[in-house]
Formats: sequence, C-alpha cells, structure tokens
Amino acid sequence: MKFRTLIVATTATALIAVTGAAHAEEMKLKAGFFIGSKKSLFRQAFDRFVDKVNSECKGQVQIPQVVSREAVPSRQMPNALKRGVLDIVGAPPSYFNGLVPGAAGYSAPRIDAKTQRENGAFKLADETLQKRGNAHLLAQYGFGVRFHIFTSKPVKSIADLKGMKLRTSNTYRAFFTALGAQPISMSRREIFTAMERGVITGFANLNSEVKALGWGEVVKYRIDPSFYDTIVWIAINQDTWKKMTPAQQACVSKVGLWQETNVNDWLAKEDVSQGNEQAKAGVFKVVNLPEADAKKYDAMAYKAMWDTVQKRAPEFGAKARKLLKAE
Repeated sequence: MKFRTLIVATTATALIAVTGAAHAEEMKLKAGFFIGSKKSLFRQAFDRFVDKVNSECKGQVQIPQVVSREAVPSRQMPNALKRGVLDIVGAPPSYFNGLVPGAAGYSAPRIDAKTQRENGAFKLADETLQKRGNAHLLAQYGFGVRFHIFTSKPVKSIADLKGMKLRTSNTYRAFFTALGAQPISMSRREIFTAMERGVITGFANLNSEVKALGWGEVVKYRIDPSFYDTIVWIAINQDTWKKMTPAQQACVSKVGLWQETNVNDWLAKEDVSQGNEQAKAGVFKVVNLPEADAKKYDAMAYKAMWDTVQKRAPEFGAKARKLLKAE
C-alpha cells in the first residue's frame, strides 16, 4: 500500500512539474532589425512578423522588443546574433557576408522564396549559416521589390553612368564598379546631405524608401530596368533555437512561411505602387535605358555579383549560383 501510494504521489508530482514547466516555458526573444525608422516598408514588414509571432505563438514564444542601430550597429547585428546578444535578426544577406562569405548572392536570385525551399537553395543558406554563424535561417522576404538607381542627373545610356559618383553598399558594389561608376560608401543617413551637396550624384534603393526618407527632394531621375531583389533574411540564434520545444519551433517556422508569402506579396505590391505614384506626381522621371543597353545592364548586374561571390567563396558560390538559377 505504501509503495502504491508512493507511485501515485510521485506521478502526481511529476505531472505538476511538467504542467508547471509548460506554463513557464514561454520564451521571450530579443530581436534586432537593421532599419530603425518605422516609415520604412521593410521595417513595417518585419514588425508584421513580430506581431504575428506574438499573436500566433502566445504562451510559447514572444518578441517583446525590437532594437535597431541605436542599440546594436546594423552591420554588427549578425555577429550579435551569433554570440547570442540578439535572439533574432532581420538584415540583408550582404550583412551576413562576414559569417557566410558569399551570402550577398542571395540578393541576386532568379527564383523566388518558394522555389528556393523546393530546390535546396534555402537549405544551403540555412545549413551554411548554422555552421558558420551559429544561426538558423527562418525566412526571407523582399522578392519582387527591386533596386533602382536614382540620380540627380539624366542618364540616357550605360555610358552616362561611367565616372558617376554613386553611394554604394556591399550588395551592389561590384555592379557599380563594372558600370565604371565611382562607388562611395556611406550610411543611409548621409545620403540626403551627400546628394544635396553634390558629394554623390546618385544611389540605389527601392521606390518606397525615396518616399519614406524624403529623398524625393534630391533626386530627379529613376533609371530602369531595376536589378536584384531587396532581400531580408530573418535568422534566429542556433542556441536559442535548440532550447525551443518542437511546438515552439513549429509555430515560429509557420510564421516564417507566412512572412514569405502574405507579407512579401503586400510589400512588393506596395513598393511598386509607391513608385508609380511618385513618378506620376513628378517626384522623379523614369528613364528607360535603350533595349540593348537594358539587356547588357541586367547581365552586368548578375555577372558582377556572382563573379564576386564565387571569387570569395568558390564552393558555396558555385552551388548557390546554380540553385538560384543565376548562371
């Protein structure tokens, strides 16, 4: 009788402990995003991800805080993620280049996120990030939101871009160099003043950022065609991921897929719409390169990116280039 009582008591204690643990296991994650301004569509898109996690995963996972460059410099966020200073980070693939040499190539795919998950391109990025960056790739978004070059001077052909001073980032530095332009590095915050003072003649970005950041006052032209996709990777610290229960992982992963479809579609449509509105309002004039130049421009963009990627990371670059159909 005593033995039976002991078993019942022990079982009850275990059940109470398990139940208590289940209630105590809600994980609070600290997130960082490379853009601080909530006027940015890309920041708004990331905040939708955060809100969806907080709603769908309530009781399991919560993201109560999203910090930006004021807390952690944008370029250092992937390293902060690797060390566990941040649990989740949203940033362009090029920001992860220090951890995954060649990651920038994921901004120059010829296929979308769904196809990347189907053909192994997403898996390649995820496994490499886990191995080198102590992080798990949850999702990516930005497909269909394209880079454009915006200038204060007219451009009628590729030749007109030669020698032009253009603000650059690691994502498209090689392309600007191939065009014969003068790439100049500076933060996004410096673009307006640099354009106003003539330090630079142009820069590359998306339509909605022109509106959100007031750059319409210093640009006159948008050069078409567009190039690359303005991809953002959402990654989670691998140690944090491993501490999650299967249910927690499943919930966050489900929201990641939702981000790649629903939010991505909204983002792409909104950016194109804002571009059309600004062109119609005369904020900038759309200049279409001649057909032959347009084809050459597109080919130069992708070749410059992938030649650089493969030079820096031969094995990874070759695999990614093939999977992303960027050959």
